[in-house]
Amino acid sequence: MTKEKKKTIIIGISHIVAIIVVIGVSYAYWTSQASQKTINRLNTNCLEVNIEDEANNISLLKEFPITDKEAESLTPFTFKIHNTCNVDATYSVQLEVKDEANVLSDEYIALSYNGNDKELLNKYTTVAPTVKEADFTANKAYQITTGTIKANEKKDFSLKLWVDESVDINDDAMNKNFTSKVTVTSENIHYAYYKEDLLNGADPVLGENLIPVIIDNSNGNVVVKRADLEKKWYEYGKQEWANAVILTKGTPEPDVGAVIDENNIESYFVWIPRYKYKIWDEGNYSEPIEKQFEDIQNIPSKVQPIEIQFETTNDVASTGSTKESWLTHPAFTAFGVNGIWVGKFESGYKDADSTEAAQQNTNESTNLQIKPNVYSWRGIQTANAHLVSYNYQRGLDSHLMKNTEWGAVAYLTNSIYGRCKDNQCNEVRTNNTSDFKTGYAAVNSPTLLYDSSATSKSCKENANACNEFGASTESEITQPWNTDTGMLASTTGNISGIYDMSGGAHDRVMGVLADEQGNPMSGATTSANSGFSGKNYDGTITSGIDFPDKKYYDVYKLTNGYMKYKFGDATKELGPFYKINYTYNNNHNANRLVSSWYVDDAILNHNTIGNIWILRGGATTIGLSTGIFDFSDRNGDATTNDSFRVVLAP
Repeated sequence: MTKEKKKTIIIGISHIVAIIVVIGVSYAYWTSQASQKTINRLNTNCLEVNIEDEANNISLLKEFPITDKEAESLTPFTFKIHNTCNVDATYSVQLEVKDEANVLSDEYIALSYNGNDKELLNKYTTVAPTVKEADFTANKAYQITTGTIKANEKKDFSLKLWVDESVDINDDAMNKNFTSKVTVTSENIHYAYYKEDLLNGADPVLGENLIPVIIDNSNGNVVVKRADLEKKWYEYGKQEWANAVILTKGTPEPDVGAVIDENNIESYFVWIPRYKYKIWDEGNYSEPIEKQFEDIQNIPSKVQPIEIQFETTNDVASTGSTKESWLTHPAFTAFGVNGIWVGKFESGYKDADSTEAAQQNTNESTNLQIKPNVYSWRGIQTANAHLVSYNYQRGLDSHLMKNTEWGAVAYLTNSIYGRCKDNQCNEVRTNNTSDFKTGYAAVNSPTLLYDSSATSKSCKENANACNEFGASTESEITQPWNTDTGMLASTTGNISGIYDMSGGAHDRVMGVLADEQGNPMSGATTSANSGFSGKNYDGTITSGIDFPDKKYYDVYKLTNGYMKYKFGDATKELGPFYKINYTYNNNHNANRLVSSWYVDDAILNHNTIGNIWILRGGATTIGLSTGIFDFSDRNGDATTNDSFRVVLAP
């Protein structure tokens, strides 16, 4: 094996980024100068440390050595190193000296980094040089500083070099040269990270600001602790999904195992690993079946566990489109990721103390919180919901949930990794709070439509009371997320899952009808639209904000008056669909479209009033037909029944 090949293997576990710094010294002028050159970047499979934001090249033009006081006024060379991976790393900043004749001795060069007191270069520990290039081979290297850089962390550095004041005419410093490179050498820290074999590598990806947590509810009181990545903190085989939190600004990062105060948590997220699923229905339904039902629950059910296999981006994506074929879920292929972090609850409006206070049509992401027992953020146009979500955590590619991403959660929920066991699946319980509080569940399963006259009555007193909705404090009607009843509204049936996927507020998603040219439309009219620029259903034009990149939304077309949905978005595969009419409470008639999955609402046609945006999950007032497979429509305007959900794609 040649020496060059050996070097390549070493780079496989280490990473070097080099900055050329040239210092020339001559007796005649006592001039030293350092100038920044092109960055040399070497990448490894995972670990990548980049040098960024280089500024203020060192330039010393003096006819004699300078004092330490004079050196204080020097403009330092500054740069950042950025660990772009999801693992921590060690780093070593080194000054490597070129092998050449007439090198200025290290005892004459003063160096200061990050504002520290100066040291003569010969006081620094020497280490093995690493740079061997055609025009630069180092024969000596000095270790300036070392440390640890966390996953996705950036660190600032500054460096000053000068000829020390102690040098005089009698020293051997005449007609000498000093050519060097500053290098940053890093090596990933090989933690014995916990991984679950069945995920096949699609384990949680942690990024900037995401703190992995374990939520303990064993004593009836929620305790959130920072997870130890070397120990088990999720197990999808036992319906225990991975959770992470983002802390409020200014909160110190907790140690492993430390309890995190709920007041210091700004948002909760749950990991949905990348997977492929087996198509069970091709969705070839030209129109709904029209039937009269005396009891809506007599509709034939097609509910079944969805077959899922986890995979990563290293696997060839499956592209099936026929029954029994496999399809890599489009929620993951759109972003090219091994999974997504989904808001554990509907988005809330920070510091809102009432239902009305959480109705805000603003795009300020600093108002966002994703927590239990807060008021859902409603009364917001889709474009503003997009901006809030998009700007929340840019480093984690945050965005407003797409329709296909909702489908990814719904399908995982309706699998053996969610709510299915022994070939039987349990429906996610509805959040039935009348004041749109997050993380609640109905004490009794709803039957038909909610009956406001039944509020505060139990099913024992009145059968129709099972359809009631009430304030969050009415424990006979609804209970919070950490109770036995509350966890029935989770996608896992336990506290590790995602809430508010059934009932609560409608969840607006980035799924929209296209115009004749295939461009996403804005809304119904100039007075009822999303706030995005585009054509409205009535032919008028809305001038608003531009749509984002296409990966951030799903666009649909109409075929014979019915929206042409996509595989994986938990719509077209839920057939057959029924157009039903039934009577409840003896004198109330209901007409609606429902699917064969839990008789959830299924609004297939968007050709009447310009409701060209998709809503998911249903609201509290729908009763039995609300659910995780519910899909309906809206014009994108700021309505008080509609909230939204944030997704991260690190």
